[in-house]
Amino acid sequence: MTGPYHEGDLSDLILPLDISRFNREVLDRFILKPVATAWDFLLPDPFQRGIHNAFDNLAVVRRVVNNALQLKLTGAAKEVARFTINSTVGLAGFFDIAKDGFGIEQSDEDTGQTFGVWGMGPGPYLVLPFLPPLTVRDGIGYAFDSAMTPYLYFIPWYASIGGSATNIVNERPRSLRARRRNDRRFIQRRSQRVSSETCGRNQTIVRK
Repeated sequence: MTGPYHEGDLSDLILPLDISRFNREVLDRFILKPVATAWDFLLPDPFQRGIHNAFDNLAVVRRVVNNALQLKLTGAAKEVARFTINSTVGLAGFFDIAKDGFGIEQSDEDTGQTFGVWGMGPGPYLVLPFLPPLTVRDGIGYAFDSAMTPYLYFIPWYASIGGSATNIVNERPRSLRARRRNDRRFIQRRSQRVSSETCGRNQTIVRK
């Protein structure tokens, strides 16, 4: 693709749209979604939520570092406290005791956000296999974030791939449920709007 980049122009991608279609139509539709659907059927929601919490707990280094780099020292301290509580009382992070028991909310920050705070522009959109569409800034940030995942340095490469795959599959049902909720809200709002317009139209007809 050629031409100058205009910020916010979604059509200006670095790589062809065929890769985006491959991610959506092949990887997601024929591989990830069926596996995630079976996963959602077999595993109860509390267990899925526990797996989500455990992986989220392991991302503490990313959150602490980026809170500190953005001078959000309270957020960094909260993340250290959350990790300490959830890694012990929360059984290696399976339960979010810090939030549910102590009211300590997560302070989620990543390297892409840090670059943005430092003044770096988003740059063009980058589309790569196996990844969602990212700006160049967030793509670079994603690489830094991945490097700040401690357990990847202490387990074999195949175990890290298995862990990442488990996390991706576990997150997909959550996004599917969110999508269904959004669809239901849209239908409800649309129905209410049509009903309101119909009533208004009927009242207009009666007055005439």
